[in-house]
Amino acid sequence: MTPDGFHHALNSLDPEVRRAVFSHCRPQADLEADLALQTAAGKPLAGELCLFKDNYDVAGLPTDASSTFLHTQRPGPHPDAALVTAAKKAGLTVAGKVHMNPFAYGLDGANAFFGDCPHPFLPGHCSGGSSSGSAWAVARGFVPVAFGTDTGGSVRVPAAYCGIFGFRMSPNEWARDGCFPLSPSYDSVGWFTRSADDMLRFSQALLDLPEPQAEPLRISSTLTEDSGFARIARRRINGTVTESSFNPEFKGEARMQAFNVLQSREAYEVHKEWIDTQPDAYDPVTRDRILRGSTWTPEQLDAARDLERKLIQTLNKLFETNDVLLMPVSPNPPPVSPMRLDERALLLRYTSPASLARLPVLTLPVISAEGPLGLQCILPPDRWPQILATLLA
Repeated sequence: MTPDGFHHALNSLDPEVRRAVFSHCRPQADLEADLALQTAAGKPLAGELCLFKDNYDVAGLPTDASSTFLHTQRPGPHPDAALVTAAKKAGLTVAGKVHMNPFAYGLDGANAFFGDCPHPFLPGHCSGGSSSGSAWAVARGFVPVAFGTDTGGSVRVPAAYCGIFGFRMSPNEWARDGCFPLSPSYDSVGWFTRSADDMLRFSQALLDLPEPQAEPLRISSTLTEDSGFARIARRRINGTVTESSFNPEFKGEARMQAFNVLQSREAYEVHKEWIDTQPDAYDPVTRDRILRGSTWTPEQLDAARDLERKLIQTLNKLFETNDVLLMPVSPNPPPVSPMRLDERALLLRYTSPASLARLPVLTLPVISAEGPLGLQCILPPDRWPQILATLLA
């Protein structure tokens, strides 16, 4: 989409939708000037627009993490985040920033301050979050790629619910340099595209992926053979599939609880100075999720860390003989808004293994008769660049 087309589409939106999705958009003249410079430099992604989630620092734009006060506690100006710098170096032009669950703490795209992000195609249903605006903008064709973050599923869930591709990296410096944290040791960056070809193209430019491996992938699958997930896997993934020894339901409740304990503890450490002195600046849902991090006992924290260690050992063992672990993002399509607590808990049962193990994940769209779903391709911690290239080839 051209800068003119982007702004025309933006101005054609219902004002409430625009307010719920877009945080800050750069003027058309600035986009045209940037595009001309990138094109003249001959960069690989020149001519392409992108958007960033509102927890990334983008030079010239405020960062509020879709809250109403972060800029007052962390005043700018801020230089570009490391991932923004990498995107620009590859030739992308940043069109602006998009909304999210406040402080990235949610899986539904809800925001009490700016409005809940609608589903791009299913009125009344959840878009998924917290990278809701990024997924919405890609699904609706405003940009070919948009960037989000994923701590507990915040790229995977909106990719699944919006029927698009999503890639989440392992936590690295891109999630720490110029990206406002939720839970620092679990935070990871990622991006969305509408097609596998686009996912390969943008990932190649950003990551300089190696050549795909010649031999078929070794795939460990938790999927039932007759499921829509399995059919999409057989159609899209070239490899030898075996039934996984890893059962996502076994101890799923315990894994979810361990992740909630450890994630919220880190989130409380990030926010404690503000949330203890100005709790009313937070919406109640986000505030309560953060504050519970102050309530865990040493025994609860130790138990959560012990489960995390055992899970990492289990998955490392699995990846000694496998290249990919297949799991659903969710067994159910996007729920009606607002998302219920039991629906959120079900998502975390499926997303928490990769989150706790800090593994990269490629999410493939699965379209069912009931609505869009997503398939997690969980990748090994060391060989993932070549496996990602192979999956997308």
